[in-house]
Amino acid sequence: LHEVVAHIDPARRDESSGRRRIDPALHEPPLEVCIALARSALGGAVKLGPGIDRADLAESDRDAASIEWICEDGRLVQAVVSFGRCREHAPNRATSIERGPDGRALAVHTTSGTPCPPPVADGPTGAVLVALDPALERSGLHGPFAIEHDLVEPARGLGLLVPRDRRSAIELAADVGPWASCRTIRCEVRADERSVADALRSEFAGRPLREVRVRTRAAAVDADRWTIDLARRVGVEPSATNGVVAEVYVLRIGDRLRAFVVDEAVPVRG
Repeated sequence: LHEVVAHIDPARRDESSGRRRIDPALHEPPLEVCIALARSALGGAVKLGPGIDRADLAESDRDAASIEWICEDGRLVQAVVSFGRCREHAPNRATSIERGPDGRALAVHTTSGTPCPPPVADGPTGAVLVALDPALERSGLHGPFAIEHDLVEPARGLGLLVPRDRRSAIELAADVGPWASCRTIRCEVRADERSVADALRSEFAGRPLREVRVRTRAAAVDADRWTIDLARRVGVEPSATNGVVAEVYVLRIGDRLRAFVVDEAVPVRG
């Protein structure tokens, strides 16, 4: 193999049950064998599930590898661990692919660098919630991204960002491009269904709600149950032609659960 470039795609599904094997040691061939083959080639790349982490590699392989996480239409689909001629100069890479209805790639965005955690808010912040592309977050490159765009995490490890300043969602969307979606925070309330329902009725008074979407991080609440309950409480009208979509983020900030009522994400143009 030392004179060829090798692409290795181990089987990740159990043929008898049809279930995916999450543990890379259970792939066929196992991760250790795939890495050994890739390292023995002139250049080698191993296709893996997106849950792979550098810590999953043997200590002797970690510094020799670059890892790329790939997202398609907002969903993490795979990771590629590369060595030799296939290795990137930077240790981590994020790629985001937007596909059309026919499956063809409409746009491909990529960035690479050295991961680091984003800064954490230490004072007042702006009223925009910035949700990250999954590949950017999984690669750890949301730290450099946050520093570049003057964004902070409201709490360590939350995976969502807010601006330090008073930039609007439209201004931020133009700044961060395809790597994040920006939503104006309308209000912050206690994280219980009654308080959030009251806030939705107040914030969208006179405008029919076509849909309510509840999002969370680290399973802070049951988002599906909240979505159903809030739709019942506020009287969602799915057929309303002029109806609006409201979104609610229920997040654990420190030792408290807080709910944020936000607008739909600002469309990314260009």
